[in-house]
Formats: sequence, C-alpha cells, structure tokens
Amino acid sequence: MSRLRCVIDASVLIDFNSGGVLEYLFQLSVDWIISDFAMEEIKEPAPDALRAMGLQELELSGQEVSKAIQLREDYPNLSVYDIAHLLLALREQAHLITSDQLLRSVAVSKGLRVHGTLWVLDELIRQNLLSEQVAGHALRKMLEARRWLPSAECARRLKRWGVEPP
Repeated sequence: MSRLRCVIDASVLIDFNSGGVLEYLFQLSVDWIISDFAMEEIKEPAPDALRAMGLQELELSGQEVSKAIQLREDYPNLSVYDIAHLLLALREQAHLITSDQLLRSVAVSKGLRVHGTLWVLDELIRQNLLSEQVAGHALRKMLEARRWLPSAECARRLKRWGVEPP
C-alpha cells in the first residue's frame, strides 16, 4: 500500500509544535511535503529540525511560479505561501493539510482533498500513535496557545477524549 502524500501548511506545523506533539506527526504513515518557498516562512520549529524529522522540501518550477503570480491576482487574500501550498498539492496530487479557511475553500474548488489539524489528531489516534487523552491534552495546549481551530469541533473532541477545555 502506498503512503498518503500531504502538503502541509506552516500553521499546522505550528499547531503541533504548540501542542507538544510535533514529533508524532512524522510517525504517521504519511509523506509530508512543503514547498521550498513556503519553508522560508517557518521560523519555529526550526526548518532544519523539520527536515531531520522527515519533512520533504520540493521546489516550484518556473512555470508554477508564473501560475502563482496569476493565482495571486485571482485570489488576492491568499498569501504567496498559501498559493505555493496549493500549486504543490495540485502537482503532487497530494492532500492539503491547512487551518486556513480561504485556502481550504479554494483548494476544494480545485478538486483537492483538504484536511486540518483535527483530522491529523484523529489519524494519530486511529494509527495508535497517540492515546485520546494525550491527543486531548495536546489540543488543549494548542487552544491555550490561541491557535486558530474550529471551537465547536475542538469542544466535541475534548469531551469525547475526556479532557477539560481550557
């Protein structure tokens, strides 16, 4: 069985770092991908540490950079990093993992499968890499760090996982 390929947005990496469970992300049966351009956006966790954990950095072609300029005109509220994620996911026929609502809607309109931080937590539990309680405490830390996550979905998971909300 081939591994799932996912282009990951920096916001999700920051979510997992905030939750203290970043290393578990790279234990999933997933090839995590980010564009070299988007990697420049990341300050914490350190890009070298992310590469060492298994984050694959891929370059956008000259043609893709031209396409990014065109898409920026079509979607002025998307950042250049968001557009890089979108183009890379399209090229690699990968899922897109992001917490950004506008990027999610544009990606879905382009036919991409899109997931977020909560889906990744669910996958960690499903693949027996985290217990529900550890995932719940990680989610609580993310919320305490004021990460942008859907509050109703977070509340449901915290209740199901037996962890008090912040």
